[in-house]
Amino acid sequence: MAGKENVWNREARARAKEREPDVEAQARKRVLENIGVKRWVPYAILVIQALILYFIFNPLTTYTPPKQVDLDETGKQAAYSAVADWIGNSDPLGADASIISWDGAKRVGSSAADKGTRAYQHKLTVRTDYGWWSVVCTVTGDGKTVGQPSASRVQVDEGRDDGLGWAGALSDLSPSDALTRLMTSFGGALAGFDADKLTVVVADPDPDAVFPVLGLGDVKGVTIDKASYLKSGKVNKDSNTSDLAAVRITITLNARSDHDSDTRMTYDVKVSDPDDTPKILAWGPPGSGDTLRNYSNKWAGDKDDMPDYEAQKRSVDSQSATDAAQSSTNQTQQNAAGTDSGQSSDGTQEEGQ
Repeated sequence: MAGKENVWNREARARAKEREPDVEAQARKRVLENIGVKRWVPYAILVIQALILYFIFNPLTTYTPPKQVDLDETGKQAAYSAVADWIGNSDPLGADASIISWDGAKRVGSSAADKGTRAYQHKLTVRTDYGWWSVVCTVTGDGKTVGQPSASRVQVDEGRDDGLGWAGALSDLSPSDALTRLMTSFGGALAGFDADKLTVVVADPDPDAVFPVLGLGDVKGVTIDKASYLKSGKVNKDSNTSDLAAVRITITLNARSDHDSDTRMTYDVKVSDPDDTPKILAWGPPGSGDTLRNYSNKWAGDKDDMPDYEAQKRSVDSQSATDAAQSSTNQTQQNAAGTDSGQSSDGTQEEGQ
């Protein structure tokens, strides 16, 4: 009997112990209740669900920079040099011709009829005093030009602001002081004579890049006519802005003589980081700002073939100074001759003679 009682006592104590409350568990429960965890759990679940729905309908996107111009495109240098020679000989498209940009190439040929010959049609934008032109030059795979370049007009109206915008525009942009200063520097450098100055203003990351200038003269002023953020950049949906922008500027040149009027030119300029530290990416005719290829304006031909407008300007300035000195010498000699013959410098007879 004593043995059975011991077993019963042990079982009773075990059951009693099981019925005793877990002090540690109750303490944890009271702490959680004190900080209101149960009360906030439903709200936390709602927040998590809302975040899940947001990222479903607004997925994170990785910005992919626009495709850069391939400087090694087959035949590009040959096409560039051929067009430069063509527009420089007898001014077929007008005077003051300049290649503004290389706009890409497409492969043609390779049919049975041409025995597999491959060629590339290179498209370049050219500006002259007659306006804007799209020039196409075909080059074979071994660098030989096919015939002569062909040209077609790019129809733009630079004389008035007709509201022409860009299909890829996101929203209007108010130019910052930094962007305004950059456009002023760019306009002066582009129209001027110093290619090195323009290259510094553009700040191409390629250390060997060089950009040709127009060599037209001194700039009277540069105005920003229109500016818009572009959809092709990294878009901030909250502010409806982007890190890419198109800017339309008008460059006004000083008149070449007292009898001439000021000359005006309009360009679209593509820039990056327009609100902070803007940088120039490309430029072209009005209406092209959202389709311009980055750094497509760099000189792609043989650098020895690039017009040296700075040297031409020095030559012209030197000749002008020589002509002015000779004119002054001739006038002095005429005045001296008139005095010796008894005439005043204006050719009239002096009194007392």
